[in-house]
Amino acid sequence: MGNDFRSWRRKFGVVTLVMACAFMGGWVRSGLFKEELWFSKDPSPNQIFVQSCTGCVRCFYGRANGEITRGGYWWISRRCRSADRDFAGFGVPFVFDWRWHYWGFDFGKGHEVQQRPNEYRLRFMFIPYWSIVIPLPLLSAWLLLRKLPTRSNPQNVVEPFATEGT
Repeated sequence: MGNDFRSWRRKFGVVTLVMACAFMGGWVRSGLFKEELWFSKDPSPNQIFVQSCTGCVRCFYGRANGEITRGGYWWISRRCRSADRDFAGFGVPFVFDWRWHYWGFDFGKGHEVQQRPNEYRLRFMFIPYWSIVIPLPLLSAWLLLRKLPTRSNPQNVVEPFATEGT
């Protein structure tokens, strides 16, 4: 049994299964709670924030109204609201410079209406949890259940001795 997990395929299969369970937990939790993690370099007007809400992992990168923010990170957790389903959760009208939206995936760039176009830019990416959760157990099953090829061990092969001169 201990030899079963020596190969990299088996180890990677267990890791992908654990990742699938973690993302599945995030998917279930995102239906009730909105989790936000904000990052900022010191000092910089640019911010990166990641959200988990309404069945999606949302990544944003943007400039905060030209203000210099102190570096660090912030963690916010609260109940999901209906306004969190789209950009209405920002509380201000939002104009898209470009946007691609299909099957729950959402990519684009935009700015707030009251800001000048070059003053506040936000790049965003919404990735639905199903696109992460479904492939991971399939990959894990393939890695764990696939029969590994057996190797012949040349040390256990008995060969007759060659005799000289006979």
